Amino acid sequence: MTDEEAVAWVNAHRPDCLELLGGEMVSADSAAGTVEMRFALDRRFAHTDGTVVQGGFVTAMLDAVMGHALFMQLEMQYATPTLEIHVSFLEAARPGAFRALGRVVRRGRSISFLEADLLDEDDRLVARGTSTVKQFPLKR
Repeated sequence: MTDEEAVAWVNAHRPDCLELLGGEMVSADSAAGTVEMRFALDRRFAHTDGTVVQGGFVTAMLDAVMGHALFMQLEMQYATPTLEIHVSFLEAARPGAFRALGRVVRRGRSISFLEADLLDEDDRLVARGTSTVKQFPLKR
C-alpha cells in the first residue's frame, strides 16, 4: 500500500475521538516516520470564556499525530499505546484550525520515542510534545 492509500484508509477509519477533534491525516512518509494531521477545534474545547483551548485537547492532538507517525511506519500492523507523554505549552491555543507534525525519533523492537509540533492557523508553534510508546502487533 502506498503512503497515499494508507492515509486514505486511516481517514476512512478514524476513531470517534479524532472525529470529535476534527482530526484528519494530511500526509505521511512511512519511510521517514513522519505524519501531518490537521484538527479543527471550536469554542466548546476552550476554557477562559471560550478563548483558550484546554491543555488536555492540545495534548490529545499531539498524542494522535505522534502515535500515527509510528503506526504508519509500522505499516498499520501495530498498536502504539502511549507509556509517557510530555507537553510544552508555548503559546495560548485559540479555537480554530491546527496543523500537527509528528515524527519517529527512534524506533526499537517494542519501545519507541516520538515527538511532535502543533501549529495554529497563523503557523505559530503553540505546543511541542515528546512521548514514549510501546508497540505490539494488532490482532485483526
